[in-house]
Amino acid sequence: MKIEEFGEIRKKIQEKQAQESRLEGALDQIEEQLKKEPDIKDIDQAEEVLNRLNNEINKDYEDEDKMLEELEKITDWSKL
Repeated sequence: MKIEEFGEIRKKIQEKQAQESRLEGALDQIEEQLKKEPDIKDIDQAEEVLNRLNNEINKDYEDEDKMLEELEKITDWSKL
């Protein structure tokens, strides 16, 4: 192995170590943010809250669609 090749490998290892460190820092930040949220202590609880909120949003969209359908049924569009 040439010295240049060794240097390149060493540089790649250092880059990967730095990347790993950044990712660990980001994960720590996310975990700290989750702890600040009410009733969220871990990833599983966060997923439950996310699913619940998504379901609520979907229900709101469905309700909105139903209201629009009803509005269209009772509106005399020829007078508009």
